[in-house]
Amino acid sequence: MKKLLVTAAGALALFVAPGLAMAEDALTYEEVAHCAAFNLFASDIYAGGTEPEKTKDKSEKFKNQAVALMVAGVALSKKEAEVVVNDVKARKQVMWDMINDTNKVNKLIEDNTKNCNMLGEVAAEALAKNTK
Repeated sequence: MKKLLVTAAGALALFVAPGLAMAEDALTYEEVAHCAAFNLFASDIYAGGTEPEKTKDKSEKFKNQAVALMVAGVALSKKEAEVVVNDVKARKQVMWDMINDTNKVNKLIEDNTKNCNMLGEVAAEALAKNTK
């Protein structure tokens, strides 16, 4: 994953970050990193369900969106890819740490699904267009 981030960050830095920033007016690294973590969290949930073969496509979709958001995070923050990846993984762990608290995890999902999915889709589309 780190190699993909480093390779794609250069292309994405010129195209995705400004495009995402304009689309969201004041898109920040914090938002991108948070949504990357949330997309990884969602990917893990779909991958670990009772019938993961039935949700494999959803798991892959969220994983790809997370990668695209991490690439955007590298471009927005000018941080090393490894720093961004580690930050996103730490944020995802915080989400996993609340998995046994139904109220907290339901609020997390309710508060983040729509926006983080939308942002992830935009980032994945931009990454696909700019790395061909």
